[in-house]
This record gives sequence, C-alpha cells and structure tokens, in this order.
Amino acid sequence: MPSLKLARVIACFLGCLMAPAARVDGCDVAVSRSLDDLLREASVIIRVRAESYLAPNPANVYQDGVPKDFVRFTVLEDLRRSARRDQLVLPGFLINADDFNDQPVPYTFARPNGRERNCFADTYRRGAQYLLLIKSNFGMYEIRWAPLQPVNEQLRWENDPWVVYVRQRVSELGLKPWEPTAADWEKADLAVRRLEPSAIKGLPDWLVSDLRRRQCLIPQSFAAGEPHNAISGRFNDGDVADWAVLCSRNRVSTVLVFWDGSAANVAEVQPQPDNHYLQGASATSIEYSRAIFVAPPEHIRAAQKEHRVTIVRSPTHDGINLAFLEKASSIWYWSGGKWLHIPDAD
Repeated sequence: MPSLKLARVIACFLGCLMAPAARVDGCDVAVSRSLDDLLREASVIIRVRAESYLAPNPANVYQDGVPKDFVRFTVLEDLRRSARRDQLVLPGFLINADDFNDQPVPYTFARPNGRERNCFADTYRRGAQYLLLIKSNFGMYEIRWAPLQPVNEQLRWENDPWVVYVRQRVSELGLKPWEPTAADWEKADLAVRRLEPSAIKGLPDWLVSDLRRRQCLIPQSFAAGEPHNAISGRFNDGDVADWAVLCSRNRVSTVLVFWDGSAANVAEVQPQPDNHYLQGASATSIEYSRAIFVAPPEHIRAAQKEHRVTIVRSPTHDGINLAFLEKASSIWYWSGGKWLHIPDAD
C-alpha cells in the first residue's frame, strides 16, 4: 500500500495532467508543460551556486505557503544572456543534504523536494550548483511558477547532463536576450509599485500620518513579496527605537530617519531618482532594486572584517543598510553627529 507522501505526489501529478487551473492537496496546478514550453516561458535561465541566507537570522518557516526566508545565489552561467547580474535572491531554505533528480535526462518532473505537499522544490544546499528556469512577473523573479516541473534542479558539476541538454535546447530554439529601449526604462519607472504608508504592516499611526503629510509613497523592490522598505531599530545610542522609511515623492526616493520614535526630529538620507535603481532583470523585464534593512552591530563588525576596514571600532547600535539589490550595498552608521559609511555586500 503506498505511503501518504507517495499518494500526495501521485494526486498532485495527476492533477497537473488532468485538471487545468485546479488545486490538488495544496498545489495550484495547471496543464502540463513540455520542456520546450518551459524554456520559452522562462525569462532567465541560469546556472547558479547557493551561497547564504539574505537575512542573518532565518525563520525557516512558510508564510502563506511561500518560504519566509530568502537565499542569495551567485550567477555562474547565463544560458539566455538575459540575467544582467552577478547575484540574485529567491525565496527558499538552506539544507545540508543533496536533492538530485532521480529521473533520466531530459527531466519531466521536479526533484524529490518538489514532489512534496506544496509541489515546489524550496530547498538548496549551501555551495551546491543549480540550474534555474525563472519567470519574471511584473519585475519580480519567480522560481515557484511551474508546479512539479524541473525549474530549479541541483547539478553535480558545471557540465552535468541536465545543463548540457538545456544548453543545447536553448541554442536550437534560438532564445535570445532582450535589449530595453529608453521608452522601456521610462515605462518601468512609472510602473514601480509605490505603496501608501498604511499598506505597510506594523507602522504606528503617528508615522503613517506624518508620511501622508509629506506625500510619501513607499517603493517596493523585487526582493520580497511582503510590503517592505520601512524598518525599526536603534540607529543611535538612545533608548527608544527609531524608524527609517524609504519615501518616494515625484519619483525621487529619500530615506527618512525618525529619531526616537517621533516625527519631531527627522533626518533625510541619500535622495536619489528612482530610475537610478532600475536594472534589466530578465529577457522581458526591468525591475526596481532599492531596499533598506537593519544592520545590527554584529553585521557591522562582520562587514568591516570582510572588507578589512575599521570605520567604527565598537558599534553599539544598529546601522541602516542601503542596498542596490544584487549589485552593491553600504551601511550608514550614525556617530559623532554624522553618518559614517561602511562597505557591505557587492
């Protein structure tokens, strides 16, 4: 008698074949795609190496059916010449085990982790290589777009039979990169998702009111599904938590720092046109890539050690990480009445 886990896999697989747009045991399924269909639909096809979590303290849980954590990858090979970046971040979890596909090449089914209840492979081994077939959705990279399909398979080496096969098919199908025009960049700037302050969970009422008074909208990067770019931390040596918010007005964004949890004393940091933080994301899209994060003292110490600099000898409070996602970031640290700049990830 088959196990419950196997029964779920069979049910989900049959659902993919027989029930377009149906939902089977937690899996949103659609009609089955051929490998050529997957390659044509994928905006980006890249060989990558799983590196680390984006945040220092991963939650290792799902939220609304999607991993709450994000994994950072280094791009090793761009099969469609459309990624336009050296690193990327995707939702997922790091594990200490391999998860190779047990089928013959060409694969027609996801690796074992992708055959479980949610029908997507969400685990990656740190340091291991993967071939990712990514779809761009309104400027955001989506890896969880084809249930039960081989869109993020682990590779044994750079010339793994799976990547060799996909290289050949990409060439035979004539899949070429997209070159955006000036009109495309302008359209992308206008299309940046800019949220009302009330859409950000956890903002206190006084802060929402002040941001509205300032006519602030909060621009959203591609990096996370949840509304973001508003953070709370101790950004000076006071005892009260401060707030920092990325405020976009007339398509120019500034980091507003609300000292001591109050609108009475506000610093404005690094105003920049939003279009300075656009990047070609895929074969068909441009995305907004500016984000802010809390940089706790231990992260500041690690960044200085990595870059072999000592700008702040003994950090005693948080800094603000200002990031151009997957390109560069720096930590802004308030000390002695001025902002100090500490290099962070490239």
